[in-house]
Amino acid sequence: MRSGNALRQTPGCLLRTRTNARTNPSRPCRLGGTMLRAWVLRVICAVLVTVVGCAGVQAKDARSKQVLTKAALAYLESLKGSDERYKAPSELDPRYTIALYVNAATRGPWRQRMWVLQRDGIGGEWRLAFWDKKHWRKTKLAEGEAPPYSWPVSTGRYYRGDRFSGPTPTGVFALDERKWRYGRGYTAPGMVHTMYIDFHYSSGRRSGVAFHGTTTWRYRRLGRADSHGCIRMKKKNALAMYNRITGRDGVLDKDDRWGEVPRYWKEQRRNKRWGYTRDGTPHPVEAPVEVAELLAEDKPPLAGLTTAAAVDAPPNGIAQPSSNGSVLTKAGFRTIAVIFKD
Repeated sequence: MRSGNALRQTPGCLLRTRTNARTNPSRPCRLGGTMLRAWVLRVICAVLVTVVGCAGVQAKDARSKQVLTKAALAYLESLKGSDERYKAPSELDPRYTIALYVNAATRGPWRQRMWVLQRDGIGGEWRLAFWDKKHWRKTKLAEGEAPPYSWPVSTGRYYRGDRFSGPTPTGVFALDERKWRYGRGYTAPGMVHTMYIDFHYSSGRRSGVAFHGTTTWRYRRLGRADSHGCIRMKKKNALAMYNRITGRDGVLDKDDRWGEVPRYWKEQRRNKRWGYTRDGTPHPVEAPVEVAELLAEDKPPLAGLTTAAAVDAPPNGIAQPSSNGSVLTKAGFRTIAVIFKD
């Protein structure tokens, strides 16, 4: 714009030529231009917010909040019965207070996603405990509103020449409670803040599948299958999860994060375990035949004996399921992992 032909005016009258100002002072200024229109729209919106409160916008935000708040649990509950190796949050044993859900699928809108659920106290209501704020910063979440999942992850795939690589196994797994099966900081190259699942293959070999943080340059690959079988995530997310499960953050009391939980293996010899179930069904307590028969006959010497007391009986004896419905347990983390594909 030439300085000799026009004057700078206030936003209410952005342009007014000298000719118009002299010949027709009463003529209103001409409103135009992208900047002016944007300014006018901002003024109108401000007036609406102040005067009428933008009721329609607030109602839409409220509806969105309700949808997103329930989205995480609603999705996980909607998969109930979809696979024999899947357990919805409502189907988990009440003794677990933290649940790690991972969708290891390579296709679909929910692929390569993770949900970290928690309930405050044994048997409480599930809620989404963690989410990556940086990942969700572009999504306008209202105060106190939870997103539909925690963060993207990378699960396993095959790598040529690596016979130990492959898709992440699906099923319901406890976390391994043995001290050499979890660790803070780097536990192996590319693995930080590591927690292995409690699973041995039929040969007795321990599974190498773990939840862990990965190196920074691999962050761009999160959201697609890229690991050798583990569940990769950002280091800060792995640390937050690790601190919650182990109690380093001080949020959960010891009794709410560690205690007697169902175990999904049947027997153990030294460091090897056998007889795993992967559908979330723990093994019932069993007693040798001799003990079971005496209990049935209720003979005086063993009249007060229960099948739970027979757990320490020799494991090589012939066993029968217990009659009181109890299951084998172990002392460990009150954390359960559910890995599925949808």
